[in-house]
Amino acid sequence: MKYIDKQKEPDSFVQWKEEQKQTPNLNWISFPSDRKRELLSALLRDQGYICCYCGMGVKEETNRHVEHIKPKGKKKYKDFELDYQNLLASCGRETKPGMPRHCGHKKGDWYKENLFVSPLSIRCENRFLFKDNGEIVPAHTNDKAAKVTIKKLGLDINDLNEMRGGAIEGILEGLDLSNVDRVNELISRLKEMDDGQFRPFCFALIQVLKRQIVEI
Repeated sequence: MKYIDKQKEPDSFVQWKEEQKQTPNLNWISFPSDRKRELLSALLRDQGYICCYCGMGVKEETNRHVEHIKPKGKKKYKDFELDYQNLLASCGRETKPGMPRHCGHKKGDWYKENLFVSPLSIRCENRFLFKDNGEIVPAHTNDKAAKVTIKKLGLDINDLNEMRGGAIEGILEGLDLSNVDRVNELISRLKEMDDGQFRPFCFALIQVLKRQIVEI
């Protein structure tokens, strides 16, 4: 999970809410589909085109959706349905046939603030440990929220472990780990967007590279 620094709310979203402010029981269903696509594009730009939870790349129409942190299906969170700070871009239902649900579609209507690690929390990246083979575990064994978040979002399914492991293997292949300056340069590049996009699983790659430096 990567910390997401939310940017300015899109003007089109603000304008639509202003136009509809007199509409009774205004909700997410009322929001036109074409405006939803515009909103999703803005969310993806904020996130550098990676999923808010697992960090895989999200580009194709079939592989992304608007995620409500506080679920829109729960009456108690009705006031957050159209709150930009509650909206993120998550990857789709499946990335390939037979792949288990994960991230937003796995989370569904679940939300417990004290048991959920949010990508809007500036320290969220420190709550998880990524092994060299791509597996994810809580960074601290007593961090119950990190453990529950992994399970509720399906962040530890085999497919994601394998994709993260492949990304880690790819970045380490041919890299001279004894060249600390080169490794630090690579880490710096992974922290920044390249042409508006973060590298998929960049946060896991950064963590592994930092650990390799310490172990040298």
